[in-house]
Amino acid sequence: MEPSARKVRPQPSALWQTVRPYLPDRQSAVELWREWRAKKRPMVLRPYVDLHSRWRLAARFLVPMAVGLFCVIYGFFYAITAPYLIVPLAVPIAVLGLLAIWALPENNTAVPTRAMELSFSALMIGLILWPNYLALALPGLPWITMVRLTAFPMAFFLLVSLSASTHFREQVLDTAKAAPLVFRLMLIFAVDVMITIPFSHHLTDTINKVIIQQLNWTCVFLVSLYIFRTPGRVERYLFLLLAITVPIILLAILESEEQRVLWAGHVPSFLRVEDPSAQRALAGAVRGATGQYRTKVTFSTALGLSEFAALMTPFALHWAVGRFNIVLRILALVMVPTLYFVVRMTDSRLGVAGYLVSLLVYLLFWSLVRWRRRIGDLMTAAIVYAYPTMFLAVVASTMFVHKIHVIVFGGGAQQASNAARGNQFKMAFPVLLRNPIGHGAGQSGDVMGYGAGDFVAIDSYYISIALDYGVLGLALYVGVFAMTIGAAVAVMLRARPTGDREIGLLMPLATCLCAFLVIRGVFGQPDIHPMIFMLVGMVIALVSRAKAAEAGAAVTVVAPVKPRRRFRTAP
Repeated sequence: MEPSARKVRPQPSALWQTVRPYLPDRQSAVELWREWRAKKRPMVLRPYVDLHSRWRLAARFLVPMAVGLFCVIYGFFYAITAPYLIVPLAVPIAVLGLLAIWALPENNTAVPTRAMELSFSALMIGLILWPNYLALALPGLPWITMVRLTAFPMAFFLLVSLSASTHFREQVLDTAKAAPLVFRLMLIFAVDVMITIPFSHHLTDTINKVIIQQLNWTCVFLVSLYIFRTPGRVERYLFLLLAITVPIILLAILESEEQRVLWAGHVPSFLRVEDPSAQRALAGAVRGATGQYRTKVTFSTALGLSEFAALMTPFALHWAVGRFNIVLRILALVMVPTLYFVVRMTDSRLGVAGYLVSLLVYLLFWSLVRWRRRIGDLMTAAIVYAYPTMFLAVVASTMFVHKIHVIVFGGGAQQASNAARGNQFKMAFPVLLRNPIGHGAGQSGDVMGYGAGDFVAIDSYYISIALDYGVLGLALYVGVFAMTIGAAVAVMLRARPTGDREIGLLMPLATCLCAFLVIRGVFGQPDIHPMIFMLVGMVIALVSRAKAAEAGAAVTVVAPVKPRRRFRTAP
């Protein structure tokens, strides 16, 4: 066997042999480098900067060249893709806008908090009174709905206030400290939503839904923490919700009489959206088995209207039994049964269930609070002790009284809907086990396993949350509302009567959130979420004010008292 050929090292070229004697050796090169480093300019302490540093001098030439090259490439792609890819091409502009907001100087006196609150109010009014399917549909852009038209300015003013005002940040954080676990769960949930984006099969749709969700959920929550610190704001906004409910009730009665959506056929061309979902919302809804028309008013479905009516019931109850103006109490008392009739117009079982939960839970909270404040009240004590029996009687009536059972759980006409809900739970569980992290926002319908061309409408929002954001996202979502309800109940049972009448609003707020959690089990549309996260912010703000009042009372009680002199001093 021949020996392996040895690798011959290449000989240096004649040019290298000529130049090599004039170059420094390795040791000399290291010394030259150290000498150059020693001659650098002295260190400049912050916040001062060295405007003549080498890196800054190089950046003056390199950064404009890089920006110019990027603009050429950006303009080229915009020219060949517009108007179909306007949203992706707007990302650099949005990033530059965020950097500009981040770089704003501190200014505690000129922050746009008033404009932020006006946008916030417009968002809540437009959410209920304006149909979400009537929007500007421009080529290459998402629907410009009333919610988006008001939420983006609100978010802009919020970011400017957070960036430019230390006082604004301190106030928001001070309010959030009243329920720190809720605030942390909200932030972790927002991070979890971001983490699931790469797992989406339709990245553009997911990013769009995540942006809208952060506007309608997280931004609304942060704005609420600031606005409802001010006494009187909570009552004012709840009055606004009840005032909005009045035209909704009137429109529901008119639509039930007309048996059609009132503005169908009268929508101007610039607001008409040529999309199947929008066309379904404009069309009337009739239950096929019974032939009953299902009223929807400004909501996309009749289920959305029934949910709203059920969630407004605790506030109507509170103003009916509380110490308010007699005219307001009479109007609220009339509104309580009227809301039930609206629910029946929608032929929706989830509305009936939410209405019953609102009545039962509010009765429990009202009796417990009144009992703790008036120990000798026999009527309240009787309600508290008899409440378990009443609750079991209501539950038993829904099970064994046929007419009530059909209203709450449905009969033969609703059997197909019940079967579909059960089938969806069976389909979702294996998908969740395969990917417990989540598939990204808005992907739950696609990953459920339906066939191509099937109409996908997930009935339970818990299924949607679990498939979109995973097991952790579901736990965080439920935890936010559970912790909020717990904080409200703890304060309303512990707080003493104070001059702040708004603390009593914790009862209807906690009741509303309890009904919301029940309804979410059988209803999957997230349209009402901005209002819900406003209510969560209300609860945290009221809890903060109640704790501040308790701390002030404790300081007053424990304040040192000047001791009395027992003996007179000598003259």
